Amino acid sequence: MNKFKVSLFLFLLSIVIFTSSCNKTDNSQNEENERRLIANYISTHPEFKVDPTASGMYIVPSVIGTGVSPTNTDVTLINYRIKDVSDNILATNDTTLAKANGILPSQVIGGLYKLFLKGQTSLGLVEGIMSMKEGGKAKFIIPSLLWGSNNYQPVIMEVDLFKVFSNPITFENEQIGYFLDSICKKNNINPVLTLADSTKKGVAGVYYIETLKGTGDSIPDGKAVTVDYTVNLISYKNLCRERLLQKRTGYESILFNTDASKSTNIPGFDEGIRHMRKGGKGIVIIPFYRAYGSDGSVNLAKQIIIPPYTTLVYYIEIKDVK
Repeated sequence: MNKFKVSLFLFLLSIVIFTSSCNKTDNSQNEENERRLIANYISTHPEFKVDPTASGMYIVPSVIGTGVSPTNTDVTLINYRIKDVSDNILATNDTTLAKANGILPSQVIGGLYKLFLKGQTSLGLVEGIMSMKEGGKAKFIIPSLLWGSNNYQPVIMEVDLFKVFSNPITFENEQIGYFLDSICKKNNINPVLTLADSTKKGVAGVYYIETLKGTGDSIPDGKAVTVDYTVNLISYKNLCRERLLQKRTGYESILFNTDASKSTNIPGFDEGIRHMRKGGKGIVIIPFYRAYGSDGSVNLAKQIIIPPYTTLVYYIEIKDVK
Protein backbone atom coordinates (compact mmCIF):
# COMPACT_ATOMS: atom_id res chain seq x y z
CA MET A 1 0.00 0.00 0.00
CA ASN A 2 1.54 3.35 -1.00
CA LYS A 3 1.79 6.36 1.30
CA PHE A 4 -1.17 8.10 -0.33
CA LYS A 5 -3.48 5.10 0.19
CA VAL A 6 -2.29 4.70 3.77
CA SER A 7 -2.94 8.39 4.49
CA LEU A 8 -6.40 8.20 2.90
CA PHE A 9 -7.28 5.06 4.87
CA LEU A 10 -6.21 6.66 8.16
CA PHE A 11 -8.17 9.82 7.33
CA LEU A 12 -11.37 7.89 6.59
CA LEU A 13 -10.89 5.74 9.69
CA SER A 14 -10.55 8.85 11.84
CA ILE A 15 -13.84 10.21 10.44
CA VAL A 16 -15.62 6.94 11.28
CA ILE A 17 -14.21 6.92 14.82
CA PHE A 18 -15.08 10.59 15.33
CA THR A 19 -18.64 10.16 14.01
CA SER A 20 -19.17 7.06 16.12
CA SER A 21 -17.90 8.89 19.17
CA CYS A 22 -20.25 11.83 18.50
CA ASN A 23 -23.22 9.50 18.04
CA LYS A 24 -22.48 7.76 21.32
CA THR A 25 -22.22 11.12 23.06
CA ASP A 26 -25.47 12.34 21.49
CA ASN A 27 -27.27 9.10 22.38
CA SER A 28 -26.02 9.25 25.96
CA GLN A 29 -27.24 12.82 26.28
CA ASN A 30 -30.63 11.91 24.80
CA GLU A 31 -30.96 8.91 27.09
CA GLU A 32 -30.04 11.02 30.11
CA ASN A 33 -32.57 13.66 29.08
CA GLU A 34 -35.29 11.00 28.78
CA ARG A 35 -34.44 9.65 32.23
CA ARG A 36 -34.74 13.20 33.54
CA LEU A 37 -38.16 13.62 31.88
CA ILE A 38 -39.37 10.41 33.52
CA ALA A 39 -37.98 11.44 36.93
CA ASN A 40 -39.66 14.85 36.69
CA TYR A 41 -42.98 13.23 35.75
CA ILE A 42 -42.78 10.85 38.70
CA SER A 43 -42.01 13.75 41.05
CA THR A 44 -45.34 15.39 40.14
CA HIS A 45 -47.28 12.11 39.92
CA PRO A 46 -46.46 10.29 43.17
CA GLU A 47 -48.54 7.24 42.22
CA PHE A 48 -45.61 6.31 39.95
CA LYS A 49 -43.13 6.18 42.83
CA VAL A 50 -42.68 2.45 42.40
CA ASP A 51 -39.75 0.31 41.34
CA PRO A 52 -39.40 0.05 37.57
CA THR A 53 -39.63 -3.33 35.89
CA ALA A 54 -36.49 -5.03 34.62
CA SER A 55 -37.07 -3.43 31.22
CA GLY A 56 -37.40 0.07 32.69
CA MET A 57 -41.18 0.51 32.66
CA TYR A 58 -43.29 1.90 35.49
CA ILE A 59 -46.57 0.06 35.99
CA VAL A 60 -49.21 1.21 38.46
CA PRO A 61 -52.50 -0.73 38.79
CA SER A 62 -55.44 1.47 39.73
CA VAL A 63 -58.03 -1.34 39.70
CA ILE A 64 -56.97 -4.98 40.13
CA GLY A 65 -58.89 -7.15 37.70
CA THR A 66 -60.44 -10.46 38.65
CA GLY A 67 -60.26 -12.19 35.28
CA VAL A 68 -57.48 -13.82 33.32
CA SER A 69 -54.18 -12.23 32.39
CA PRO A 70 -53.43 -12.04 28.66
CA THR A 71 -50.52 -13.81 27.02
CA ASN A 72 -48.48 -12.30 24.22
CA THR A 73 -50.59 -14.11 21.60
CA ASP A 74 -54.00 -13.04 22.91
CA VAL A 75 -56.43 -10.40 21.69
CA THR A 76 -57.77 -7.78 24.10
CA LEU A 77 -60.57 -5.22 24.19
CA ILE A 78 -59.39 -2.01 25.83
CA ASN A 79 -60.05 1.65 26.38
CA TYR A 80 -56.85 3.69 26.29
CA ARG A 81 -55.42 7.19 26.63
CA ILE A 82 -51.85 7.98 25.54
CA LYS A 83 -50.24 11.15 26.93
CA ASP A 84 -46.92 12.94 26.87
CA VAL A 85 -45.03 14.01 30.02
CA SER A 86 -47.01 17.28 30.02
CA ASP A 87 -50.22 15.23 30.24
CA ASN A 88 -51.34 16.26 26.76
CA ILE A 89 -53.55 13.62 25.13
CA LEU A 90 -51.76 12.19 22.10
CA ALA A 91 -54.15 9.38 21.15
CA THR A 92 -57.26 7.66 22.45
CA ASN A 93 -60.09 5.44 21.27
CA ASP A 94 -62.58 7.77 23.02
CA THR A 95 -63.99 9.97 20.25
CA THR A 96 -65.45 12.49 22.75
CA LEU A 97 -62.11 12.89 24.52
CA ALA A 98 -60.29 13.11 21.20
CA LYS A 99 -62.59 15.86 19.97
CA ALA A 100 -62.21 17.81 23.22
CA ASN A 101 -58.42 17.71 22.79
CA GLY A 102 -58.40 18.57 19.11
CA ILE A 103 -57.02 15.24 17.92
CA LEU A 104 -58.27 12.37 15.81
CA PRO A 105 -58.69 9.03 17.57
CA SER A 106 -56.51 6.28 16.15
CA GLN A 107 -59.67 4.22 15.79
CA VAL A 108 -61.93 6.61 13.92
CA ILE A 109 -65.19 4.94 14.90
CA GLY A 110 -64.35 4.84 18.60
CA GLY A 111 -65.69 2.23 20.97
CA LEU A 112 -63.63 -0.51 22.57
CA TYR A 113 -60.31 -1.00 20.81
CA LYS A 114 -59.43 -4.50 19.64
CA LEU A 115 -55.71 -4.89 20.38
CA PHE A 116 -53.83 -7.88 18.98
CA LEU A 117 -50.78 -8.48 21.20
CA LYS A 118 -49.12 -10.83 18.74
CA GLY A 119 -46.89 -8.89 16.37
CA GLN A 120 -46.99 -5.66 18.38
CA THR A 121 -43.87 -3.55 17.84
CA SER A 122 -44.27 -1.84 21.21
CA LEU A 123 -42.72 -4.25 23.70
CA GLY A 124 -43.67 -1.90 26.53
CA LEU A 125 -47.33 -1.94 25.56
CA VAL A 126 -47.35 -5.75 25.51
CA GLU A 127 -45.54 -5.92 28.85
CA GLY A 128 -47.99 -3.49 30.42
CA ILE A 129 -51.10 -5.26 29.15
CA MET A 130 -49.74 -8.66 30.22
CA SER A 131 -49.26 -7.33 33.77
CA MET A 132 -53.03 -6.77 34.03
CA LYS A 133 -56.06 -8.97 34.55
CA GLU A 134 -59.40 -8.81 32.79
CA GLY A 135 -61.52 -6.09 34.40
CA GLY A 136 -58.47 -4.15 35.60
CA LYS A 137 -57.18 -0.64 35.03
CA ALA A 138 -53.56 0.50 35.02
CA LYS A 139 -51.16 3.30 34.12
CA PHE A 140 -47.78 2.86 32.47
CA ILE A 141 -44.73 5.00 31.85
CA ILE A 142 -43.17 3.54 28.72
CA PRO A 143 -39.66 4.68 27.68
CA SER A 144 -39.36 5.52 24.00
CA LEU A 145 -37.33 2.45 22.99
CA LEU A 146 -39.91 0.17 24.62
CA TRP A 147 -42.64 2.12 22.85
CA GLY A 148 -40.94 1.38 19.54
CA SER A 149 -39.65 4.90 18.90
CA ASN A 150 -36.22 6.51 18.78
CA ASN A 151 -37.34 10.05 19.66
CA TYR A 152 -36.33 9.74 23.35
CA GLN A 153 -39.77 10.91 24.48
CA PRO A 154 -41.51 8.61 26.99
CA VAL A 155 -45.26 8.08 26.79
CA ILE A 156 -47.80 7.75 29.57
CA MET A 157 -50.56 5.23 28.89
CA GLU A 158 -53.79 4.57 30.78
CA VAL A 159 -55.56 1.30 29.97
CA ASP A 160 -58.89 -0.26 30.95
CA LEU A 161 -58.79 -3.98 30.12
CA PHE A 162 -62.31 -5.26 29.44
CA LYS A 163 -61.86 -8.59 27.71
CA VAL A 164 -59.17 -11.16 26.89
CA PHE A 165 -59.63 -13.88 24.28
CA SER A 166 -57.33 -16.12 22.30
CA ASN A 167 -59.39 -16.83 19.18
CA PRO A 168 -60.88 -13.81 17.37
CA ILE A 169 -63.06 -16.02 15.18
CA THR A 170 -64.68 -17.77 18.15
CA PHE A 171 -65.16 -14.39 19.82
CA GLU A 172 -66.91 -12.90 16.79
CA ASN A 173 -69.16 -15.95 16.52
CA GLU A 174 -70.16 -15.37 20.15
CA GLN A 175 -71.05 -11.76 19.35
CA ILE A 176 -73.24 -12.91 16.48
CA GLY A 177 -75.00 -15.29 18.87
CA TYR A 178 -75.58 -12.50 21.40
CA PHE A 179 -76.94 -10.23 18.69
CA LEU A 180 -79.32 -12.85 17.29
CA ASP A 181 -80.62 -13.58 20.79
CA SER A 182 -81.22 -9.90 21.49
CA ILE A 183 -82.99 -9.20 18.19
CA CYS A 184 -84.62 -12.45 17.10
CA LYS A 185 -85.71 -14.13 20.33
CA LYS A 186 -87.15 -10.93 21.75
CA ASN A 187 -89.15 -10.27 18.58
CA ASN A 188 -89.85 -13.91 17.66
CA ILE A 189 -88.05 -13.56 14.32
CA ASN A 190 -86.42 -16.42 12.46
CA PRO A 191 -83.17 -15.29 10.82
CA VAL A 192 -82.06 -16.71 7.47
CA LEU A 193 -78.55 -18.17 7.38
CA THR A 194 -77.06 -17.81 3.93
CA LEU A 195 -74.68 -20.45 2.69
CA ALA A 196 -71.49 -20.33 4.72
CA ASP A 197 -68.14 -20.87 3.05
CA SER A 198 -67.42 -24.58 3.47
CA THR A 199 -63.70 -23.84 3.63
CA LYS A 200 -64.16 -21.67 6.74
CA LYS A 201 -64.74 -24.28 9.41
CA GLY A 202 -66.17 -22.88 12.63
CA VAL A 203 -67.03 -19.53 11.05
CA ALA A 204 -70.55 -18.15 11.01
CA GLY A 205 -72.24 -17.36 7.73
CA VAL A 206 -74.11 -14.22 6.72
CA TYR A 207 -77.45 -13.80 8.52
CA TYR A 208 -80.43 -11.93 7.14
CA ILE A 209 -83.25 -10.74 9.43
CA GLU A 210 -86.33 -9.41 7.67
CA THR A 211 -87.98 -6.52 9.52
CA LEU A 212 -90.36 -5.35 6.75
CA LYS A 213 -91.36 -7.54 3.81
CA GLY A 214 -90.97 -5.86 0.44
CA THR A 215 -93.81 -5.88 -2.04
CA GLY A 216 -91.81 -5.50 -5.23
CA ASP A 217 -89.88 -7.93 -7.34
CA SER A 218 -86.82 -9.83 -6.18
CA ILE A 219 -83.47 -8.54 -7.36
CA PRO A 220 -81.98 -10.48 -10.30
CA ASP A 221 -78.35 -10.59 -11.34
CA GLY A 222 -76.91 -7.45 -12.85
CA LYS A 223 -79.57 -5.07 -11.56
CA ALA A 224 -78.74 -1.80 -9.84
CA VAL A 225 -80.50 -1.06 -6.58
CA THR A 226 -80.82 2.14 -4.62
CA VAL A 227 -80.67 1.57 -0.88
CA ASP A 228 -80.62 3.47 2.36
CA TYR A 229 -78.37 1.83 4.90
CA THR A 230 -76.65 2.24 8.23
CA VAL A 231 -73.72 -0.01 9.16
CA ASN A 232 -72.49 -0.65 12.70
CA LEU A 233 -69.85 -2.77 14.31
CA ILE A 234 -71.48 -5.58 16.23
CA SER A 235 -71.68 -4.80 19.94
CA TYR A 236 -69.72 -6.52 22.64
CA LYS A 237 -72.36 -7.72 25.10
CA ASN A 238 -72.84 -5.49 28.16
CA LEU A 239 -69.68 -3.48 27.53
CA CYS A 240 -70.35 -0.98 24.81
CA ARG A 241 -73.12 0.30 22.63
CA GLU A 242 -73.18 -0.27 18.90
CA ARG A 243 -70.91 2.19 17.14
CA LEU A 244 -72.29 3.87 14.05
CA LEU A 245 -69.81 3.34 11.25
CA GLN A 246 -71.56 5.19 8.45
CA LYS A 247 -74.95 6.01 6.97
CA ARG A 248 -75.57 6.40 3.28
CA THR A 249 -78.72 7.27 1.40
CA GLY A 250 -79.36 6.76 -2.28
CA TYR A 251 -76.39 4.41 -2.59
CA GLU A 252 -76.42 2.51 -5.89
CA SER A 253 -74.89 -0.92 -6.26
CA ILE A 254 -74.55 -3.34 -9.16
CA LEU A 255 -75.40 -6.72 -7.69
CA PHE A 256 -74.92 -10.39 -8.42
CA ASN A 257 -72.70 -10.22 -11.48
CA THR A 258 -71.35 -13.61 -12.44
CA ASP A 259 -68.03 -11.80 -12.83
CA ALA A 260 -67.29 -10.97 -9.17
CA SER A 261 -64.69 -8.40 -10.19
CA LYS A 262 -67.49 -6.11 -11.38
CA SER A 263 -68.98 -5.82 -7.90
CA THR A 264 -67.49 -3.14 -5.64
CA ASN A 265 -69.33 -4.42 -2.56
CA ILE A 266 -68.09 -6.65 0.19
CA PRO A 267 -69.51 -10.15 -0.54
CA GLY A 268 -71.78 -10.24 2.51
CA PHE A 269 -73.58 -7.08 1.44
CA ASP A 270 -74.63 -8.65 -1.86
CA GLU A 271 -75.55 -11.90 -0.14
CA GLY A 272 -77.88 -10.06 2.23
CA ILE A 273 -79.61 -8.02 -0.45
CA ARG A 274 -80.21 -11.21 -2.45
CA HIS A 275 -82.97 -12.02 0.10
CA MET A 276 -84.71 -8.65 -0.20
CA ARG A 277 -87.33 -7.05 -2.43
CA LYS A 278 -88.15 -3.49 -3.36
CA GLY A 279 -89.67 -1.66 -0.38
CA GLY A 280 -88.28 -4.17 2.09
CA LYS A 281 -86.18 -3.57 5.18
CA GLY A 282 -83.81 -5.93 6.89
CA ILE A 283 -80.72 -6.48 9.00
CA VAL A 284 -77.69 -8.22 7.52
CA ILE A 285 -75.03 -9.64 9.84
CA ILE A 286 -71.74 -10.08 7.98
CA PRO A 287 -68.81 -12.00 9.53
CA PHE A 288 -65.26 -10.86 8.86
CA TYR A 289 -64.46 -13.21 5.98
CA ARG A 290 -67.41 -11.81 3.99
CA ALA A 291 -66.48 -8.24 4.97
CA TYR A 292 -62.95 -6.85 5.44
CA GLY A 293 -61.20 -10.05 6.45
CA SER A 294 -58.42 -10.72 8.89
CA ASP A 295 -56.63 -7.48 7.99
CA GLY A 296 -59.48 -5.03 8.46
CA SER A 297 -59.37 -1.65 6.77
CA VAL A 298 -57.46 1.60 7.36
CA ASN A 299 -57.73 5.04 5.78
CA LEU A 300 -54.95 7.02 4.10
CA ALA A 301 -53.87 8.37 7.49
CA LYS A 302 -53.38 4.78 8.72
CA GLN A 303 -56.30 5.15 11.11
CA ILE A 304 -58.36 2.05 11.70
CA ILE A 305 -61.77 2.08 10.05
CA ILE A 306 -62.60 -1.63 10.35
CA PRO A 307 -60.59 -3.65 12.89
CA PRO A 308 -59.35 -7.12 11.89
CA TYR A 309 -61.80 -10.04 12.28
CA THR A 310 -64.77 -7.71 12.64
CA THR A 311 -68.45 -8.51 12.22
CA LEU A 312 -70.57 -5.80 10.57
CA VAL A 313 -74.30 -5.20 10.97
CA TYR A 314 -76.14 -3.47 8.12
CA TYR A 315 -79.63 -1.99 8.48
CA ILE A 316 -80.91 -1.81 4.89
CA GLU A 317 -83.98 -0.49 3.06
CA ILE A 318 -84.41 -1.19 -0.66
CA LYS A 319 -85.64 2.04 -2.24
CA ASP A 320 -85.60 1.08 -5.92
CA VAL A 321 -84.59 -1.65 -8.35
CA LYS A 322 -83.64 -0.82 -11.95
